[in-house]
Amino acid sequence: MSVPLIPGIVNGGVVLDGPASDGTAGQALTTNGSGVLAFSSFATTGYVDAEIAEAVDGLATVGYVDASISSAVSGLASVAYVNAAVAGVTLASLGAAAAPATPGTVEALKANVPDANKDLHSLRRASVTERFGVGTNNPAIDLHLFNATVDSNVLVRVQNDARIWQFGVFGTSINDAFAIRDQTASVNPFRIFAACPADLLVLSSSFGGAVGLKTNNPQATLDCNGDAIFAAPIRLPLYTVSTLPSASTYANRLAYATNGRAAGEGPGAGTGCVVRSNGTNWRTIYDNTTVAS
Repeated sequence: MSVPLIPGIVNGGVVLDGPASDGTAGQALTTNGSGVLAFSSFATTGYVDAEIAEAVDGLATVGYVDASISSAVSGLASVAYVNAAVAGVTLASLGAAAAPATPGTVEALKANVPDANKDLHSLRRASVTERFGVGTNNPAIDLHLFNATVDSNVLVRVQNDARIWQFGVFGTSINDAFAIRDQTASVNPFRIFAACPADLLVLSSSFGGAVGLKTNNPQATLDCNGDAIFAAPIRLPLYTVSTLPSASTYANRLAYATNGRAAGEGPGAGTGCVVRSNGTNWRTIYDNTTVAS
């Protein structure tokens, strides 16, 4: 049986062979390159990436087209690749197919960024159950950064016009510690090494912003639950005898009375001494008598 012709459709004076059937709703005419036309179907997912240069008849019914398309022409002949399999349709002319991106990962989000360099400009979750992974397609928490390379760094950088800070896990440079790094000055002012005990450092709001070392319930501005080593002499708070604070408020505390009498000094001739509160009075260390000037 001869193939029917479509009257009036010519190409350089050559009449094209029309399809052998009427086709179905939504199909489009395609050519085999030799003047034979046929009805073809495309997937109807309806997602077309923002980097497609211009719309083409029938393109709106293509399923998922990745952002690497440089230009779109009739028949989709120059499309670079299709990221997801188009169900039930063979699109050999679209080039090599890439594996679909895993939902919730940065690669999946990149497909929606209309940037020729494919930079990720923003993260937005459609629901609170979605997670973002960098270096992993199986994020365990809301934002999961992962590097499987042995002793690698996994860092987050924050930067303004004058300073660069980084925080995260540092590999061999400081033995897989979590650190906050002043990248501009190349120093690590804060580090927590692996296998540290629980509640090693606690910042508490219940005691006016107190800091606890090895305690989660600091009872002073700095509460150290253990011994301490100082590389320089400790400076006590300085008071005159008349300005020493309430002894009952500061029981078992030390201070320095700048005009308190040292051993052998007479009234009005005190040159200073260390004092301790017994909860009632401030007493000298050297003879445990109430301090006097």
